[in-house]
Amino acid sequence: MDTEERSEIEAALLAGASQNSVAKRFNRSPGTVGRIARELGLTYTAPTKANAARRKCCLERRLELIGKAFDRVDELLPTCEKPSQLRELATALAILCDKVRLEEGQPTSIVSSRGDVENARERLARLAASAAAGS
Repeated sequence: MDTEERSEIEAALLAGASQNSVAKRFNRSPGTVGRIARELGLTYTAPTKANAARRKCCLERRLELIGKAFDRVDELLPTCEKPSQLRELATALAILCDKVRLEEGQPTSIVSSRGDVENARERLARLAASAAAGS
């Protein structure tokens, strides 16, 4: 890198441009630009607002996709004719529920008691009967 290019990089950094944008503009690695910034006494601060916006957008998209998957499970439930089909659908539903819990920051593992297992069996039996009645 010649002294003119280095001076331009320094000027861009001192003007407040982000290290990544400077690296892209001058076709240099972020590490090189970061080293120059450190030599200038500049400290790197993560783009917290941009990162937060990106995380929020990604969360919204994931929840949208999970919602579509729930809708699809709802559509498929009446078509389950075999116990194996219901089991596969119940597995997909359980995974979707865990994914929603993860996105909401809730625990995904629940310590089950015998009563919880019996309750789950009863609900699955009702689902199976409902699916059989719909066909």
